Amino acid sequence: MRAYAFKARFKEPKPIEKKVLRKRAEGARTRSLYHSECARLRAAGADAAAVAADEQVSKLLRQADQSESYEPDHVTDGWGCRFVSLYQSEIPPIVEALLQGLEKLNKSTTSTIRMKECVIYTNRPSGDPLSIVGETMRIARRSDLARSVIAEGSIVRDPENRKSAYSSVHFVFERDVLMEHAGKDEVEEVAYFEVQVRDIFEEGWGEVQHHLLYSQKDDLSHEEGGEDTERQTWQLHLNALKTFVDGCSQHASIIKRNLEMLDKRRIASIESESLAKRNEDRKAIIKLLKDNGRRRELQKSVSLAYTLLANAESAPESEEAAWNYSKALGEFQSLKQSIGDLLEAHIGDGDLILRHLLETEAAHCAAQLAETQFRHKSNLTDEDRAQQKTLSENARDLYEQIVGTYKDDAAARLGLAKALIRVDGASALTRAEQLICDCLNLMHDDDIERHRLLPISARLQKGVVLWQKSKIVGLDPREARQLIERAVDVTQEAFRVWSGHSEDKKRTDYVRLSGHKAASNVLYYLAQLAKRGWTSEGYDEVVLRKYIDILESFSVAPYNEYYKTRDNLMQARSALGQKEVAEELARETFNELRAEAERRVGFPLDIEGVSTHLRGAEGECYRSAVDVLLTR
Repeated sequence: MRAYAFKARFKEPKPIEKKVLRKRAEGARTRSLYHSECARLRAAGADAAAVAADEQVSKLLRQADQSESYEPDHVTDGWGCRFVSLYQSEIPPIVEALLQGLEKLNKSTTSTIRMKECVIYTNRPSGDPLSIVGETMRIARRSDLARSVIAEGSIVRDPENRKSAYSSVHFVFERDVLMEHAGKDEVEEVAYFEVQVRDIFEEGWGEVQHHLLYSQKDDLSHEEGGEDTERQTWQLHLNALKTFVDGCSQHASIIKRNLEMLDKRRIASIESESLAKRNEDRKAIIKLLKDNGRRRELQKSVSLAYTLLANAESAPESEEAAWNYSKALGEFQSLKQSIGDLLEAHIGDGDLILRHLLETEAAHCAAQLAETQFRHKSNLTDEDRAQQKTLSENARDLYEQIVGTYKDDAAARLGLAKALIRVDGASALTRAEQLICDCLNLMHDDDIERHRLLPISARLQKGVVLWQKSKIVGLDPREARQLIERAVDVTQEAFRVWSGHSEDKKRTDYVRLSGHKAASNVLYYLAQLAKRGWTSEGYDEVVLRKYIDILESFSVAPYNEYYKTRDNLMQARSALGQKEVAEELARETFNELRAEAERRVGFPLDIEGVSTHLRGAEGECYRSAVDVLLTR
């Protein structure tokens, strides 16, 4: 992570001298306040012991002692630097890169850099989803630099709110250096330096405030009298200006978050066939038509149908995907009517019949159309719901026809299982499970190339069905536990099948995503067992941690529904009692889904407003994130 700007400076002796004198003068004033407070308490009847034990008196005495004894060696920002980011959300990765860089430097030198202090000044309330405090504190605390210092209190201090709403991350580091004094031998002393990280909006306001007021605070001639009072008044005006600056910073973060949502790829469902195989099918059909003298327009229609399907699978927006699925569905159905007697011909060197292939692609398009047609809408009307049900029933009927005609079609059984659940919900779960079992019985897992990802996706879907069955109201707890454990088992099988792919295959986006999904689902089911106290050997924290490591080892490009995987990770971290990590994951999901809801309606939404514009898994993951953020 690169910062937008970097600044560094040395403090000259004169400014250091002024700072020391200012600190001592502050100590003298604090000492005077201490004596006044003691006198007030004695006048009220307090004895010497009560005065000494008073919290405010003790605080004033401690501050006076520290300030009056302030020396040049106590200055921690004699040398300092600042990293400036464009957005507040970029601060945590900059902090992480900074600390990792210093850790790497420590390994190459004998003079170790240690973290003396870290404090986060924040202008956001606790629990604000846009806050970077939680993530930044977690990064700082787990750094080797933090663990290398033993201090009386935590060197990563609790976040602070200043009256001016100042927002920045401050680090003080120390390092042993050899110093040479006139007429003396070299001695080892501790040198301090300060690093700040802030966004460009805070930097702009800070420069103005520093120029107008802060740079004068070490000038003791301004510290007493009317002029100082006037300066305090103008500080209030600067604080008011700060509210506008903070608004700009927050709005920029929201815009950035929404644009990032648009950049996320839509990855095709792993339950569908790979685009590589569809390209082979397209070429085989065109060759069949060409060899049998069919007109060129028919060959073009085949190319158009597969092009529309490919466009649908890779479309970044659900509206675009639905449009392409709808057009592709029409083209595949039209081809079935136009090709005629060649429908019963075999495709390529295999045993697949052309009619079967066209019907399979049409059913897949119908199922995906039902999934995507209304995904972009914030609220569904009764007419929308009726149309969605009709689309789902159409997909179900197409798959029913294929399953009834082609007894050995494993993929169609999986497609029908999913379509049944979309139409009939919980009442279809038992038949859906049987269809998936039939699908698995029709395949050999070692024949990976032939079946592609079907042995993985079928097991993933079976795990989902078992989980849904475990949630049936009134189900005996023992039976519910067994169903969730079976969901873990079959999803782990999916991961083992994925592991059987060659390393070259597993490096491709399409195949890697299937392993990623399997590990993610295992986490979710295990987390649900842990939350219910249903842990046992094989379904415990050991396995949970194992799959966290597996999932985090995957490198997958951002995609539209990654919030589901993040939710599974959040559930797992929460089950392990890792609250800070769970909260950070929850915050990311909250921000992403809020951005999606606001994009749909075109204006900002509050917490409840967001919930009304999300559907299905979106709403479930959003509510889970809110629960984690609000439960403290």
